[in-house]
Amino acid sequence: MAVAATDFIYNQQRIPVTVSIGLVAASQLARVGKITVEELIRIADQRLYVAKQGGRNRVVGEDPL
Repeated sequence: MAVAATDFIYNQQRIPVTVSIGLVAASQLARVGKITVEELIRIADQRLYVAKQGGRNRVVGEDPL
């Protein structure tokens, strides 16, 4: 992973960084009718927690359930 392999240096010390991302696109859901911004955020948040549960450096962009 590019982020985990990047050296982030602060005060001459390496700071390890990883990234977990929950992703949703409004266009994915447009076919099922109207969806609110709040609902998009809720879905992205759910996917973020699934990514975190799966380990470091993960992106979850589809419904894993």
